[in-house]
Amino acid sequence: MGKSNLYNKLFAKLYDSFMYNFEKGLYKHRKELIAPLKGKILEIGSGTGINFAHYHKEAKVTALEPSEAMVKVSRLKNCNCKDINYVNIGITDENLYMTLKAESFDYIISTLVLCTIQNPDKAIQTYYKLLKPNGKLIVLEHLHSTRKTDKVLQNIANPMWKAFSEGCNLNRNTDLLLLKGGFKPISKTYFVKTLRWIKGIYIKN
Repeated sequence: MGKSNLYNKLFAKLYDSFMYNFEKGLYKHRKELIAPLKGKILEIGSGTGINFAHYHKEAKVTALEPSEAMVKVSRLKNCNCKDINYVNIGITDENLYMTLKAESFDYIISTLVLCTIQNPDKAIQTYYKLLKPNGKLIVLEHLHSTRKTDKVLQNIANPMWKAFSEGCNLNRNTDLLLLKGGFKPISKTYFVKTLRWIKGIYIKN
């Protein structure tokens, strides 16, 4: 087993414990965004399945996650046997359309994932292609701070943080990337809880 595989397994195993206090502050935001949704849903980077408890029993969820270790952990959280299809692939993978069809999802869920994807512009373009014409993109992502001192600190800390946290970037302006990628918000809220966050619902321009 390679070192990277060992690290991925350890990261998946410890992720929930590491994020526990942090996630307590996000619980209500996740629930508010996800609980009302029904229909065909694609969750990007489903990780350890933190969103699974919030899905409506009538939701048909495709959980897209490139880490096998994360998929194994998330399967244990589907205790209510909800309709979840696990797909072990990344959103920017060239083989994605062998598994998923364009314009086939009512909702795409993007929570704490665009900070990590190596090519967020390509990921957002894929979101656009996979959503139905009247589909909605559900977003909960952290952003680069607007405060000068915090921005500098995030830029300094980013290389070390990124190496430790599976590629997570502290200094992305994800809200601007979404606009650039052809999405417009119909509901959008910024809030600060250690980091600066955006919570929103987007549609295609």
